[in-house]
Amino acid sequence: MLEKFERDYEVSVMHAWGMTEMSPLGTIGAFKHWNGRT
Repeated sequence: MLEKFERDYEVSVMHAWGMTEMSPLGTIGAFKHWNGRT
C-alpha cells in the first residue's frame, strides 16, 4: 500500500512519533522539488 501511494502521488511515506501526550495530532511535510522562490 505504501509503495503504491509513493508511486501514484510521488511522495515519501515515513513513520514518525513523538510526545503524543502533548497533542492529539501531528504532521510532517516537505516539498520534493523546491526552487527557492516564495
